[in-house]
Amino acid sequence: MSRSIIEVNNLSYTYPDGKMALNKINFKIKDGESVGIIGSNGAGKSTLLMNLVGALSPDEGEVYVDNILVEKKTLPLIRKKVGIVFQNSDDQLFMANIYDDVAFGPRNYKLSEEEVRKRVINSLKTVGILHLKDRVAYKLSGGEKRAAAIATVLAMNPDVLVMDEPTTALDPRARRRLINLLRSFSQTKIITTHDLDMVLELCDRIIVLNEGHVVEDGFTLSIFENDKLMQECGLERPLSMQNCPLCGSKKKIGYRYNI
Repeated sequence: MSRSIIEVNNLSYTYPDGKMALNKINFKIKDGESVGIIGSNGAGKSTLLMNLVGALSPDEGEVYVDNILVEKKTLPLIRKKVGIVFQNSDDQLFMANIYDDVAFGPRNYKLSEEEVRKRVINSLKTVGILHLKDRVAYKLSGGEKRAAAIATVLAMNPDVLVMDEPTTALDPRARRRLINLLRSFSQTKIITTHDLDMVLELCDRIIVLNEGHVVEDGFTLSIFENDKLMQECGLERPLSMQNCPLCGSKKKIGYRYNI
């Protein structure tokens, strides 16, 4: 049985204005799992991600990554194990060219320039943008920026990929390329998103947040078919699971479920 690579125990976080964003969150994620974290705006998704990677510190509770407590003194090790791709790719791309953006993390860990180059080239090849290594980020398309941001994370060889709204602002073709790319990765994946069709394709498991609480944690399809739960959490079924707007007939679910 796979080991738990992420463990969250009684995690609570309150914003400076007094609003409780997370209230006694508990879950475990096994090595190699692909997990979607969903909920309406303000449910606590992004706050949870920031606590998972140590960007925020909880008021109460603990987060463990590969049995290592996430705290200030362990952050350098945690950031080797967990890579986060932010919703806005510009937050990760700030160097003179894409090569240096991808090299930034490995160089900070004092790796040899030979090792840095190897990691950069491998990461850019993996996401299919080696030809963009000498370009500047502001001249890239949204899909190219997202691929470059993922490459900056892959260069650190993380065990866990954390992604906040990865398909935001992507056109349909770029979105499809990204989904196919993510499907090819063997790392544990944790994805927060409003793109529930992407979750249906990529994630076997969903954690549903509502007003800072985990209200459901289970198999993706079972949760998406629970209309009462979805409505109570301000969510709708993925478009691919909704009835045809013209004839009203139910759509067949494709993807990996073969129903």
